[in-house]
Amino acid sequence: MSDSPPPSDNPYSAPTADVEVSHTAMNRHFCDAQRLPAGDGLNFIGDAWTIFKKTPFVWVGMMLVYLVIMLTILIVPFLGVILSTLIAPVFMGGMMMAAQAADNGEAPSISHLFSAFDAHGGKLVLLGLTYLGLLMLTFGVAFIFALPFGLGQSAAGPLPVGISIIITFVGVFSAVMANVFAAPLIVFQSMAVITALRASFNGCIRNLFPLTIFTLIFLILGVIAMLPLGLGMLILMPVGAITFYVMYKRIFTLLS
Repeated sequence: MSDSPPPSDNPYSAPTADVEVSHTAMNRHFCDAQRLPAGDGLNFIGDAWTIFKKTPFVWVGMMLVYLVIMLTILIVPFLGVILSTLIAPVFMGGMMMAAQAADNGEAPSISHLFSAFDAHGGKLVLLGLTYLGLLMLTFGVAFIFALPFGLGQSAAGPLPVGISIIITFVGVFSAVMANVFAAPLIVFQSMAVITALRASFNGCIRNLFPLTIFTLIFLILGVIAMLPLGLGMLILMPVGAITFYVMYKRIFTLLS
């Protein structure tokens, strides 16, 4: 026999049945970047794996299509690097939409990879262009500082080279942090590119510890994935893409 209390005739009484609380994207709302505990860096990949394992073949197929497209573009000398940088955020936006669909209990498909082109393609290409510009600016400034030493015209010894290395590290690291969550912020919150870059940078700064832990774990998994002829990367790469969605959701959304 059940130990549950008999049902009440009062329509306003609290339900007596067990209610499952859903933490999917459908009952979350956007918020300013939250500061997560450092230990959350251990959970990001686990949450991404939960999404991946529901439809693993779809995610592997999506990643294979993405790699074929990008490698084909990269065949074109010089322009291939530029073009791939411009459209990579569009494909990333599509993967974010696929991850959200799976998180909401829907079935993701390979066609999700192209789903961001229609509604957000322009902004995401501009995001790629801005990211490329930030990198070029960084390398340009670093080159200017290192140039006198390379020409043997510097009386300060290797100091300009050291400054150049610091500029490169800080500039690239800052550009990456500004870019990490910009695509999902544009896709899900319709942010302007500059606003998304600022929000992404702020989210990374507030979560340096959990993101560092995640990065270390992901690097270790990357080494392991390369052991069986690199075949493990077919799993790790889509899981990594889903992880960016998980981190976005944890940092920039709250349960309603």
